[in-house]
Amino acid sequence: MGNVTIDVDKQETKRKSHYPSFSADVITLIGGTTVAQLIFMVAAPVVARIYGADAFGISALFTSIVGILTVVSCMRYELSIMLPNSDEEAANLLAVSLLMTLFVSLMTTFILWVFGDTITLMFNAIELRPFLWLVPPMVLLSGTFLAINYWNSRTRQFKRLSAAQISKAISTTSTQLGMGITGNVSGGSLIGATLVGQTIATSTLGYQIWKSDKALFKKSICWKSVVGGLKKYRDFPLYDLWSALINNISLQLPIFMLAIFFSSNIVGYYSLGLTVLLLPMTFIGSAVAQVFFQRAVEGKHESDKKLTLVVESTTRRLIAIGFMPILMLTLLGKELFIFVFGSAWAEAGVYAQILSFWILISFVTTPISTLYPIFNKLKIALIINTVVLIARACSLLVGGISGDIYLGLLLFSISGGIIYIAGGYWFLTLSNVSIKRLFGPIYKTLAIGCFLLFILYILKGYVASNSLTIIALAIISIFLYYVVLLMNDEEMKKQLLNVLRRNSI
Repeated sequence: MGNVTIDVDKQETKRKSHYPSFSADVITLIGGTTVAQLIFMVAAPVVARIYGADAFGISALFTSIVGILTVVSCMRYELSIMLPNSDEEAANLLAVSLLMTLFVSLMTTFILWVFGDTITLMFNAIELRPFLWLVPPMVLLSGTFLAINYWNSRTRQFKRLSAAQISKAISTTSTQLGMGITGNVSGGSLIGATLVGQTIATSTLGYQIWKSDKALFKKSICWKSVVGGLKKYRDFPLYDLWSALINNISLQLPIFMLAIFFSSNIVGYYSLGLTVLLLPMTFIGSAVAQVFFQRAVEGKHESDKKLTLVVESTTRRLIAIGFMPILMLTLLGKELFIFVFGSAWAEAGVYAQILSFWILISFVTTPISTLYPIFNKLKIALIINTVVLIARACSLLVGGISGDIYLGLLLFSISGGIIYIAGGYWFLTLSNVSIKRLFGPIYKTLAIGCFLLFILYILKGYVASNSLTIIALAIISIFLYYVVLLMNDEEMKKQLLNVLRRNSI
């Protein structure tokens, strides 16, 4: 990666032997975010019944634009915050990230001022035009949160993130419901709620970090070191920026292409379907990714064997955790959406069924994709993400031209899943992880999961007219699956019990 290297001088490494285990950090982070996710999950059926699919469609377009810009907001310098052994150097890289975010936000303001009308016409979304001026502040807030969250991960203060996420969930859902109750049920209300939530989350996390680390920032950050960080880690904007941008564009591509070929209603169905599918990734996958990146860097500092163990155990648990609930959506997506969100959202459930294969593979491979900078493979990442973008664009183009939304989404899901499987296998090979050793401890758990899914599939034919019964059976099946998983994973069971004991005191 050129100038981007990991200093392996162990005398300078500040790692502590008494740090909690990987599972302990992940469970702590998941346990803290459970409240936030529950707030979103409880509010989602109500919000879906208040707002129409067209409102979700306009909001999804806004979120997609912001999402793409957020990825490039720090010019990928946020990843470099984790790499140095010195906290002083990392603090200057945090400053670099925040400066880049400000620059990108200002550039976004200018671009939207000039091309705002063109953008809304291109996506057949004139209703979005009055809200485009909210994009730059949203990018500034999201980019700032991205940068300080990497600093937070570096310092392993994972409980701070929990507070930020809970505050975001409360403020976002309360704004959505409040606007809906007063009769403001447009996409603009959903956009405004998102902005409010991100403002609260960024302010909460930023305040906590500033309160505890301001002395270090004041002592360490200087213009000379900031410029030095810009130069030393310049491969991030040169290579990883384009890789991340392409990857995010390919992720948001359905929103844009569905808007072009179909309608805002279709975009709304897709948006809700994807949101539900992404719950495991936002709830568990993001927590694992944060802890994994920190531990993988630490393992690389220590030895290749330690890194191999981190990659192996992380991948194994991701497979085991995501297997049952995501494949359950493949089987019962339509019934689940009708039961939770109402019959008006049945189409969103069908989309979730089609996309579930890709989401399962993505759930496993996305957290470990942070190995790219660790192994100095940013150029490879750029090539892989370019291939993914081309494959997805062709898939959606076929569906759009033929007027068949199901075909487009099916090709999108299959192509993305296959490429991610190949990338995941490459990561494992690069980390010296044996496939046999990877699946050995969990093959019985996965076999039981397959058996439960098969039984559920058979029973579905007999109780198809009773959605409440099939949902109840699905919940029981998932509960049994996770009981078996915990029984076969002593470390995860031990750490979960420790968290429950602490929370009960």
